[in-house]
Amino acid sequence: MKSSFFALMALTLGTIFFASCDKSKDTVAESKKDKWQSEVKKDSSGNQYSYVVTYNDKLELHIKGPSGNVILTHSYDQVDSLQFIKDKFKIAFELTAPNKRINSDEATIAVFINYDDDLDNGKPRYSQVITNVNLKSTQVFVRLYKVRSKIDVGCAMFNGAIVQWYNGSVLIREGIDNDLRGGELGSRGTELVCYNKDFTVRFKKDIDLNYAYFPTSYYHYIPVNETDYILTGIAGNSSGVISRNAILTSWEDQYINGIKPKIWQVDLKAVEKLPSGYTIKIDDYSIVNDKVKVNYSVYDNGGGLVRKVEHHFYLNSGMPADQFNG
Repeated sequence: MKSSFFALMALTLGTIFFASCDKSKDTVAESKKDKWQSEVKKDSSGNQYSYVVTYNDKLELHIKGPSGNVILTHSYDQVDSLQFIKDKFKIAFELTAPNKRINSDEATIAVFINYDDDLDNGKPRYSQVITNVNLKSTQVFVRLYKVRSKIDVGCAMFNGAIVQWYNGSVLIREGIDNDLRGGELGSRGTELVCYNKDFTVRFKKDIDLNYAYFPTSYYHYIPVNETDYILTGIAGNSSGVISRNAILTSWEDQYINGIKPKIWQVDLKAVEKLPSGYTIKIDDYSIVNDKVKVNYSVYDNGGGLVRKVEHHFYLNSGMPADQFNG
């Protein structure tokens, strides 16, 4: 009888012990979970980007490879007041993906953190964080904008506003919050700033939208130098036009400094002397030494492929640089 009693006690104590262990394990696992994760965005290589807020109120950038392997996790210790972030709808971010024509290893990510929708209560309203990441070396560089009032400086970060640029730099449109939020970029306090990847300043230019020409990340472009770029039009909707353009942001640029927004332009439809209804789609292009190499397809008015062409143009003039056989 005694042996049965002791066996029962041992079984009971063992059950309590293991239940306690299981509870402890669940608690530890729970503490490692994140409060929530933002949407996941992918670049053309399949790398996955997302933002996470952890239970200790840290904002983190997570980057995973195409197979789901973690490439990088970065915690933003300089971002404060995360207790104001109630849910993932308070955070929005824009991915300027690695650009194979500029630097295929560099990613630029901009996140908008909304704390308070009241414009005039004097509390921190939002922060913006621009992050440059080298996906191979996993180097991370950060620029933070804390906007507490209408006269604080922020940046335009959506609709292709942040552009990867020449020799690893980034173009960012900055201005006072009042101008940026109202869509008014004409103030002389608004600038196009070219930052090196570590956010040291390369150059600044005043912006007056009445005279402004500059690239957006939604366009296919290749920087030629700090101010000029080759452009083929909107991604996936090429009109068969290729041009060399210059950054121009003000009246002074155009009428005092004599900068032309379009240095040269080539219409491939005219080069091909196409019949009515025929179209051209630019498949790829690159800069090789002093020439622009363009690969394009010609389609008839029924959408059928007529031919594929590779053609070269001189970088400085846009003139044909090879024997064109059509």
